[in-house]
Amino acid sequence: MKRLLVASTCAAILASTLGAGAAAADPAPSCAISISNVRLADAMAHVQPKTANSLVFSWMGTATHCTNPIVVSAELRQVGDPSSVEGLINSGLDLSGSTVFDALSAGHSYIVAVTATDGTVSASASSSSTSTLRGVADTVQFTNGIKAGARPGSIQIAGVATDSGYPIGARPVTLWVAPFGTAVAKQVASSSTDFAGAFNFWLHVTSNSRVTVKVDGVSTPTRIITIAYRVSVRATAATIRTKRPAIIIAGVSPSRRVLVSLYRLNGKKWAIAARTYSSAAGVAKFSVRPTRKTAYRVVVPTDIHNTTAAAAVVVSVRAR
Repeated sequence: MKRLLVASTCAAILASTLGAGAAAADPAPSCAISISNVRLADAMAHVQPKTANSLVFSWMGTATHCTNPIVVSAELRQVGDPSSVEGLINSGLDLSGSTVFDALSAGHSYIVAVTATDGTVSASASSSSTSTLRGVADTVQFTNGIKAGARPGSIQIAGVATDSGYPIGARPVTLWVAPFGTAVAKQVASSSTDFAGAFNFWLHVTSNSRVTVKVDGVSTPTRIITIAYRVSVRATAATIRTKRPAIIIAGVSPSRRVLVSLYRLNGKKWAIAARTYSSAAGVAKFSVRPTRKTAYRVVVPTDIHNTTAAAAVVVSVRAR
């Protein structure tokens, strides 16, 4: 009877020990939260268009084994003034995402802190980032070159506005143009800088012009754009014969009354044969009666409006 009681007691103790060991080996997982990659202002300004006096920020968070709802909050303070809470968002934020603080003061630095918690002290995390909301542009410069003697048409005017070397976004930009012979420039277009401080215009230009871009009252250095005339030439016949009259017709673009010169090939050199003024429509006509094999070309010289241009097509004269 004693042996049976001892055996039963040992079995009970062994079972209790094994159960306790199993429970200790498989504890319930605890909630873990982390916040990282908090970025403020221009670092993530491409998330959405940046507006004046606002900072865009983003963050990434993770939560594992959490049963309670996760509450995410973001707080923005002005650097150097810890008591100033510029913005507090604590509802509706996802564990990872992005948002915007508006109505801030230009020229000040800000620090944002993102915190996530499930309501317990042991399950929370935070991270922060600092950025400066730039004020107004102090430098405006062009970023693309323009070939001298460009063809008439759309010319790209691109540049960037900066404040103390930093790109400044959402600033008004105006484009000013003064054609040669005009003393006062006129505003012809307006836009805004993007988050990288860049601006871009397409300007239809038909004559030599002075171009300036202004941001916050600051101007670029004046850029001179020179536009070459475009000249075409044809004859009343596909082939001009010697000792027969023919008419050579020149077309000038942009169309205006301008001096047009006809050159004849004399050996290996071009010699002036005639000059006349084009019509207001940009058309000039020359009557010729060649006595030997030669060729003709048309040239429009530089004037106040445009630079020199020569005809791309040469009319050949054959012997009869």
